[in-house]
Amino acid sequence: MNSTQQINAQNYNMTLPLLQVKKLFDLSIYLTDFCEKWMESQGLYNNDFIQGIKQSDEDLKKGRFKEVNSLNEL
Repeated sequence: MNSTQQINAQNYNMTLPLLQVKKLFDLSIYLTDFCEKWMESQGLYNNDFIQGIKQSDEDLKKGRFKEVNSLNEL
């Protein structure tokens, strides 16, 4: 696909140039990162999420993990 091609968003009945779609994805990634950093600075993470991170850290330290090269291996 080159930058002059259009992408049709069927549910919204609009057409965007590929460059605009890329900009929207970039903005989405930026906002996600921004919100995560803000939530972290405010201590707004869910307790289940925090417990999962702690458990993952313990598992990693104890060698309880499996290295995979592809999602097909899962």
